[in-house]
Amino acid sequence: MSEQNRGTDLPQFINDLDGGVFAEKVARALSDVAAGVIDFNEKGELNIKLKMARIGNSYRVGVKHEP
Repeated sequence: MSEQNRGTDLPQFINDLDGGVFAEKVARALSDVAAGVIDFNEKGELNIKLKMARIGNSYRVGVKHEP
């Protein structure tokens, strides 16, 4: 399989963002939303936005995120 067709290792990808800080932020956000669902008996939602842009002419992309 060529480099550009290789699948993304999702757990590794999430843990690599911001040196693991992103994963911690998402875990905290999930806990906060779940607590709100219980406390207020309402549905909750967590949106994560990832913006990607190609890095030069490589087969790599840079990723910016908003948890």
